Amino acid sequence: AQEPVKPPRVDLSSYRQPASTALPARLFIAAHGLGLAVGVLALGAALGWAIVPAAALVGGAIAWQLRRADFTADKRLAYGPEHGENVRSYVGEILDGLMSRMGIDPALKPQIVVTNERGTMNAIAEGRRLGPDAKILVGEEIVLRPVDQLEGTLAHELGHLVHGDFTPGRFLRTPEAMGLGLGVYARVALWGAAAHVPFMIANLPGSAQEWLALGASVAVALLFAGAGYLVAAIGHLFGIAALRWQEHGADGFARLLVGRSWADYLESSWTRQGKPVPSLLERLRRPHPTYPARLRRLRG
Repeated sequence: AQEPVKPPRVDLSSYRQPASTALPARLFIAAHGLGLAVGVLALGAALGWAIVPAAALVGGAIAWQLRRADFTADKRLAYGPEHGENVRSYVGEILDGLMSRMGIDPALKPQIVVTNERGTMNAIAEGRRLGPDAKILVGEEIVLRPVDQLEGTLAHELGHLVHGDFTPGRFLRTPEAMGLGLGVYARVALWGAAAHVPFMIANLPGSAQEWLALGASVAVALLFAGAGYLVAAIGHLFGIAALRWQEHGADGFARLLVGRSWADYLESSWTRQGKPVPSLLERLRRPHPTYPARLRRLRG
C-alpha cells in the first residue's frame, strides 16, 4: 500500500476557513432561506388558512423520509459485526492520523460507518458539528482503493464537520426537493387547494357575476402561487450554490491535510468516468461542483 502524504502538522485552534469559500456559502444559505420564506408567504396569500395544515402534512412526510434515509444508510448498508469491526478499525486509524495532524482532540472523533456501497457514494458526513455524535459513512469501494485516496476522502468529510456544513443539505437532497423544489411546493399547493373544495361546494355561486368573482379570485390565487414558486425556485438554486461552496471549502481542508494527492484523486475519478459533460438540468440540480471547477480551485 502507498504511504499517505504527510504535510506539516496544522493546529486546529489557528485554523480559519478561507473567506473565499466561507462567505459565499453563508450568503447563499441566507438567500436560500429568504427565497423559501417569501415563496411560502406568497403561497399562503394564495391558499389562505389552508396552507397551515397542508404545510404541516408535507413537512411531516419529509421529516419521516429523512429519518428513514438515516436508518437505511446506518443499518441496511452497514457491514455486519462479524467482519465490520476490522474495516472500521482500519478506517478509524487513518482518521486518527488526520485528526492528530490537525491537532484535533481525540474525544471529538466522529463515528465511522463502513458500508457495502460500491456505487458513486465515496463517503458522506452526517452531523452539524465535529464530535462523537457525528458520523462519516464510507463506501466499500473507496476503502479498497489506495490509502492516500481513502485518506483524502476522509479529510474532505472531516472538513465538512469542522466547518459545520450542511445547513440546507439534507433537505435539498430529498426527492421532493429535486427539480427546483417543485415536489414540495406542488404538494403543499394541492393539499391546500383540496382543503378549500368542501367550502366551495357548499357555497357555489348562483349568478354569472358571482361566478366571475370566483374566477377572478382563483386567477389571483394562481398568480400568487406562481410567483411564490418562482421565488422559491430561485431560493432553491441559492441552496444548491451554498452546497457547492461548502464542497469547495471541504476540498481546501483536504488539500491542507493531504496535499496535492486529493486533487490527483479527483482528476483520476473524473478520468475513470470518461470525463462526462453534465447537461444544463443536471448542473442546476447537482449539489456538487463539476470536477473541472473543483480542480481549478485546488490547483489555482
